[in-house]
Amino acid sequence: MTPVKDQNPYGTCWAFSALSACETSMIRKGLQDTSFDLSEFHFAYFFFHTQEDALGGTAGDCTLLADPDYMDVGGTDACTMFALSKWTGAAAESLASYPYEQLYTPSSSLAYQDVGHLQNVRYVNGSDTASIKRLILQYGSVSAPLCVNLKKYYSKSTGAYYCNNNTGTNHQLTIVGWDDDYSTANFTSGIRPSKKGAWIAKNSYGEDFGNDGYIYISYQDNSLNHQKKSTADSDSLVFAYDMENSDNYSHNYQYDGSASCTYMPIPSGSSLSNVFTVSGNPNGQEKLKSVSFALASENIQYAIQIYKNPTAGDPTSGIAVLDRAQSGVTTYCGYYTIPLNTEIVFNQGDRFSVVISFASPTNQTLYAFIDKSSSLESLHFVSSAEIGQSYYRTKANGWMDISYQQINNRIKAFTENTTEAATEILANVSALPKSSIRKIKSSRCSSLRLSWNAVQYADGYQIFRSTSRKKGYTLIADTKKTSYSDNTVVPGRKYYYRIRAYARSRYNDIVYGPYSQVKNQTLKPEKAQIRSLKKKSSKTYLLSWRKVPGADGYEVFRQISGKKWELFKRIKRTGTLKLKLSLASKKDCFYRVRAYKKTAKENIYGSFSKKVKISAK
Repeated sequence: MTPVKDQNPYGTCWAFSALSACETSMIRKGLQDTSFDLSEFHFAYFFFHTQEDALGGTAGDCTLLADPDYMDVGGTDACTMFALSKWTGAAAESLASYPYEQLYTPSSSLAYQDVGHLQNVRYVNGSDTASIKRLILQYGSVSAPLCVNLKKYYSKSTGAYYCNNNTGTNHQLTIVGWDDDYSTANFTSGIRPSKKGAWIAKNSYGEDFGNDGYIYISYQDNSLNHQKKSTADSDSLVFAYDMENSDNYSHNYQYDGSASCTYMPIPSGSSLSNVFTVSGNPNGQEKLKSVSFALASENIQYAIQIYKNPTAGDPTSGIAVLDRAQSGVTTYCGYYTIPLNTEIVFNQGDRFSVVISFASPTNQTLYAFIDKSSSLESLHFVSSAEIGQSYYRTKANGWMDISYQQINNRIKAFTENTTEAATEILANVSALPKSSIRKIKSSRCSSLRLSWNAVQYADGYQIFRSTSRKKGYTLIADTKKTSYSDNTVVPGRKYYYRIRAYARSRYNDIVYGPYSQVKNQTLKPEKAQIRSLKKKSSKTYLLSWRKVPGADGYEVFRQISGKKWELFKRIKRTGTLKLKLSLASKKDCFYRVRAYKKTAKENIYGSFSKKVKISAK
């Protein structure tokens, strides 16, 4: 254990209790020794003076306090859990020493300068003696609540404590061990438990209190054993903290910046997701190492999948990163960090979604912690969410963006800076959708240009051509683009096309999609476009049109009102044509143009332009 400390003159027992448990966790892991000292003042100050995280994901989130005396307002482990999980609070004592003599204001730049990162939290009811013992053996200690009335329930001579009232709590301390044979005679006369046994607790009243700062709390203490209706209510809950050194990850991707302990019911089989954009390492890549979530339910099955570059509104629309979802089962309620069995390297700017599905073994409703604006006595939690951050899906419904409701899931993703190349992520596909040709048009009278819709997960496309609709198709091209120019076509001949997509699957075999519909086109000049028709004199007009690439010439047709269209002029250049109206000056005249391409056998014509009109005089 680290030495007993003294919280006097402030009501910061909640910070001393939780951080003492954090210190013990790191000592138990061999990461620190008993001289390790975390700053309770740093944690208390930045708990109530929220600072935005380095990646900007918690912008607008905060924990507000109506009472200006933040050092005396108190706290709870349920909120502490989420304050520590965002990497603010587990800082060295030397960074912000406890203000025994005078209160001061730490620099805001110190908020995220921690020496420990919270990995996990497990919590149980104070009446669950067996589970509390298991947690102490695993993590070294637990943070626990207590109703303290030293005059009434405390034996100063023995350091024993027993509250026999079913009441609320007003103090927190750290349970570090137990004595099953602790005699009932040690407790205050007239207020003694009926059974022997006591917890050994490290207090924060200095070494002069109790037995060198430690006291014995009866297993039967009513404030510790106070039963609540929900496993998420904090009055009677005991918390174990699991910490690691702060060099385990480089970045914490998160949107839940307040310390709210709100949770929401979700049906068994539901999924939650957060979508993040990689941005923490401008000069390199980032390796996704772990993700986290928090539940107010026990023994829940979970399955984690990561998707790269999902489209807006659907976290599962990207390429699945893991061959199969990574699954497991929780034990106690609390906060869980899950190291990924497969670590993925992302480039800056890549988007990825963390999708976690939850199931209850009894198919009952479970409870997931969320960040939502709420209040707890004098505390006010503000959650500010942006569209596209957090999603929720049930079996009956598709994905719903809960960011619209100013709610964020308590899902985080942890990355490490790396110089490794980004991981090539192949689609785990067994089939591809059918391709769809969008357009085929002539280009410069020498090629047909095809375009088609992109197929998700496709690595490329094969183009097949025939001069017959039903047979004779041959592969003419293989491309990664969604367009292709066929330069081997002959003007005037009709060609039939179909395409199909293909992908190299994660297991290095090729998967082909169905053939598209068949579309045909004949190579001919593009449609002519008249540029202008200008009057030069009373009987003369100037007609001009745009050049058609590859055309050998143009034909101008005229229609005199009430008569058929007739060839008026054939011209080999693009530009202008002088129209003399002496032959048809008393009737409306209409003109249109088409381009042609010469072949050995015949001329191939393009479509007519729109007609233009010269009104009769």
